[in-house]
Amino acid sequence: ATGMHGVMEARRDPDFKTVVNSADLFVPDGISLVWVARRRGFPLKKRVCGSDLMWGFFSLAEEKGYRVFFYGDTEDTLQQLSLRLRERFPRLQIAGVRSPPFRPLTPEEDEREVRLINESGADVVWVGLGLPKQERWMFQHRNVLRVPVVVGVGAAFKFLSGQVRRAPQWMWDHGLEWLWRLL
Repeated sequence: ATGMHGVMEARRDPDFKTVVNSADLFVPDGISLVWVARRRGFPLKKRVCGSDLMWGFFSLAEEKGYRVFFYGDTEDTLQQLSLRLRERFPRLQIAGVRSPPFRPLTPEEDEREVRLINESGADVVWVGLGLPKQERWMFQHRNVLRVPVVVGVGAAFKFLSGQVRRAPQWMWDHGLEWLWRLL
């Protein structure tokens, strides 16, 4: 899930473009991408931000018994996120959470992170490291993670944990969430 920032970063950096183009699914997380797509003849109805994608998935995950793992952000955010999700989705199976250090990992640390995720039995790993770090992380680990689905969702953990407020619905509906964030 990425917005115009991700597209422009991919345009500027050929290596990042390779990363973005390797994704199996690209979700437009930004109204400007929807507008550009419509102008180019793609009939996109709306944007799908990472937090909406996650929230929509949790009902299905609860019903089907899918196990989720949250990788990124801070310990506090992950704790708040887990509490809020357990209240709303009591049967959701949280296979694990991990807040990696906010610095490059040593090879040994990286190996431990991968082992933790693989041993969790997760069906989906939600990655909230921010763009472009999360996309690069997913790309670099695509061959060692034994998880069917890995999704980069940027600041979604902060939104779903309640730590950062989303714009009012009328602003979403009119493509003005960017203004809310700017203010």
